[in-house]
Amino acid sequence: MKRGQTSLPQGQATIDACAMLVTRFRLELPAEENDLFEKLARRGAISGGMAEMLKRMKWMRNILVHEYGRINDELVFETVRERLGDFGTFRREILSVDNISPPWRRPPRPWARAT
Repeated sequence: MKRGQTSLPQGQATIDACAMLVTRFRLELPAEENDLFEKLARRGAISGGMAEMLKRMKWMRNILVHEYGRINDELVFETVRERLGDFGTFRREILSVDNISPPWRRPPRPWARAT
């Protein structure tokens, strides 16, 4: 794997999911990515602890992708090993919010034709 590529695409996907939720809930436009997490926490879509974890995750992603400073491989390895479950926690928090559910749990649209 080359520098500049991330081995955890879930990090960017999580940030993208937060941006989509901010749009879906029609919250104000964020000034920066960290505002996404704050807005969702204030809305009750994620906990305050999850918002802080997402900020740290974004910080780590930026270091890996943009090579900010010297990368400590041991720190990256430990973080990935110890914190990989955070993505599952994020998923559970988001899916517990009203009006958010995966397609297979949504009621059928009355105008959709059965196949």
